[in-house]
Amino acid sequence: MARQILHELTRLGYVENIVFPCCSGRCKNCTFRCNSANFAFDKPAIAEVAETFIKEYEMEDRMEVMGGDYGRDPIGEEYDLIWASGTLNFVKNNMDSVLKKIYDALNPGGVFISFHDGLTHERTKPETMVLAWLPTVLMGNDFGFDQGFVADSMLRVGFKSVCSRTLDTLMGPMDLDIGRKAK
Repeated sequence: MARQILHELTRLGYVENIVFPCCSGRCKNCTFRCNSANFAFDKPAIAEVAETFIKEYEMEDRMEVMGGDYGRDPIGEEYDLIWASGTLNFVKNNMDSVLKKIYDALNPGGVFISFHDGLTHERTKPETMVLAWLPTVLMGNDFGFDQGFVADSMLRVGFKSVCSRTLDTLMGPMDLDIGRKAK
């Protein structure tokens, strides 16, 4: 899936040299060396687990981990690329403020990628996503996105351009929204 998304970034002209996130330094599964610094931001408990993998794959010189809640905490600054994969649902009610924080953290010309569900047909499709969110909806928490929800928010907070498409994945159809900050 990462290859498919990165291919799309190249096709759109957002990136020229593709660097896979796992290749921050030299790891057991990589055949080339990356020249970029990378940051992982997640809840503190997940950040601790990420640090163990970074150490195991000897990526300490290329990876930094920050723990926090991106709905409330600072996320850093001067990034060329920020990727959110299936996590924005939990800040659905504050989407514009979180995406503004992401926008502000990007360098001029920076790219934000969101990979998430997108409900269609009056929120009845794709069936896999409707069923996946059903338990939380029954508990009174609707975290599902209508298709276009994230892209619309990206435009509202200032992204120069947004490209969206739906990708077939093992989890079912997922939406890919790619936004670019003006240079």
